[in-house]
Amino acid sequence: MTKKTHSENDRNLEISYFQNLDITQIYEQIKYWRYEIEKFLAKGLVA
Repeated sequence: MTKKTHSENDRNLEISYFQNLDITQIYEQIKYWRYEIEKFLAKGLVA
């Protein structure tokens, strides 16, 4: 058994993570990011 590097393991975890997400979870995540970005931008414009 060969020992995998840390980054290789991370990449495989990420790939399997995204394969396991269903489309509604992805949609909710994007909606959340968008909300966070808009909040951040609004704060920047006000300041």
